[in-house]
Amino acid sequence: MPTDSFLIPIIIWITQKDRSRFSGFQALQAAVFQMSLILASLLAWSCFIGSFLVSTAPFLLHANTPHWVVDLPLLISSSILFLWGLAWLVLDLDATLEAVLTFRGRDFRDPSLGPLVKGFL
Repeated sequence: MPTDSFLIPIIIWITQKDRSRFSGFQALQAAVFQMSLILASLLAWSCFIGSFLVSTAPFLLHANTPHWVVDLPLLISSSILFLWGLAWLVLDLDATLEAVLTFRGRDFRDPSLGPLVKGFL
């Protein structure tokens, strides 16, 4: 799991927060966003692995297990993995948009994290 995605914004925030309020806010917002993505990723992978283990346990324990008992949880775990990938793509595009707007000097405030980060500063 890449950790530089939130370490670099934290380093920028620590070194630039006193020089530029804009840079400090954008770096802290990026760090909080990336940490929330990593936590959501860990949660999604835990759900995927748990549902995969639950779906394969009956099949491994009993050879006569009906196929729907195995297929339904596998479908659920595959759906979790697909939704996680889709959410990751959308949030990665959002992070890219935020980086481009910030690089151009425009203020970007994440609707959910912006007020939280502003309250911290």
